[in-house]
Amino acid sequence: MKLLHITHRWIVRWQNWLMAALLLFAILAGCRLWPHPPLRSWLPSSTAVYDSKGHLLRLTLASDQQYRLWVPLKDISPQLVDGVLLHEDRWYRWHAGVNPYGLLRGAWITYIRHGSPQGGSTITMQLARLLWGLNTRTPLGKLRQIARAMQLELFHSKREILE
Repeated sequence: MKLLHITHRWIVRWQNWLMAALLLFAILAGCRLWPHPPLRSWLPSSTAVYDSKGHLLRLTLASDQQYRLWVPLKDISPQLVDGVLLHEDRWYRWHAGVNPYGLLRGAWITYIRHGSPQGGSTITMQLARLLWGLNTRTPLGKLRQIARAMQLELFHSKREILE
């Protein structure tokens, strides 16, 4: 009788954990699948004028006085993409927007060894800083950047973020 009671408690406990995991998965999937505006619409874009052969004739400044054109990832050389990832964020495809090792390394060099400031930001964190205009030179600013990077990873695919 006692063994049956222990087995029943064990089954109920695992059912609760399974339901919690399924609920968490449903929430995460809902965040990704819920319609939202593409990232390219978040920042102003330059206007490009091309001739009939596809040659660029004129590129205007965007409203924020920057030259910015969105280019689909499929139109960019894979070697260029690999080079950028190797230089900026070699673990891009495997982290959830934040690389704890990079952040710890940056904090160690900047605050402990008093070297030249190192941020340790991933590509997703750099995009978060750009989109939300974050000041990431302070620990609180870096925490905001981390939260926004995780938000980006939750709502957008790696491909969208890299574009």
